[in-house]
Amino acid sequence: MSLFVTVNGGYQQPLVSPISFSQTNVVLFGNQTTTVTVSGGSGSGYYVAYNSATGSLQTSVYGNTLTLTSLSNNSATSAGLVVCSSSGSCGGLTV
Repeated sequence: MSLFVTVNGGYQQPLVSPISFSQTNVVLFGNQTTTVTVSGGSGSGYYVAYNSATGSLQTSVYGNTLTLTSLSNNSATSAGLVVCSSSGSCGGLTV
């Protein structure tokens, strides 16, 4: 049996051992930055596998810290993210 996580835009990623986030619904307005702690899964290291708003949301991962920066001017940023571990464990996050 396979379990998949689907994000806006139709991206599907197998959900092996889900990862979790310190925040699940992040709200960002123009030029704001926040960090989210990623945990769970297996393997070493995390990466952003999918970002539905690459033009308005900049992402980076260092260790288990996901940094999100809104590139929108004076408006809320809206995006769906899939973050995975090196072993393929994934989790979804709404911004």
